[in-house]
Amino acid sequence: SLGYEEDTEKQIKEFQAENPVLGVDILHWKRAVQSDDYDDTAAIAAECDLVISPTTSLVDLCGALGVPVWVMCDATPQWRYSEDAGADRMWWYESAKVYRQKQIGDWGPVIAAVGADLRRATMGRSR
Repeated sequence: SLGYEEDTEKQIKEFQAENPVLGVDILHWKRAVQSDDYDDTAAIAAECDLVISPTTSLVDLCGALGVPVWVMCDATPQWRYSEDAGADRMWWYESAKVYRQKQIGDWGPVIAAVGADLRRATMGRSR
């Protein structure tokens, strides 16, 4: 997790408690994302094969670094996330793929699409 909110670790624990069947450990890189030096965050992001993120500054960082980033975008996004850039694109960043919410508050289809693409992308890869 590259979440930078103060309660990110609490959110991760709650998510894992609510979803025990997932069997996935979520590591949180607190030092890198809550640092006074954004270079720490950039260093971690640059080492990732893929970043999945809501519309935060991390998207812009990954895009600027050329790191593949899948963006979960709400139904009323800022202009740079508008569909004017393309159905699943955003302005400037070739490494960004956008998953758009169709109705306000309805994240189910967005999460399902990201999950399906992630399964396809990782099929046959060993841990």
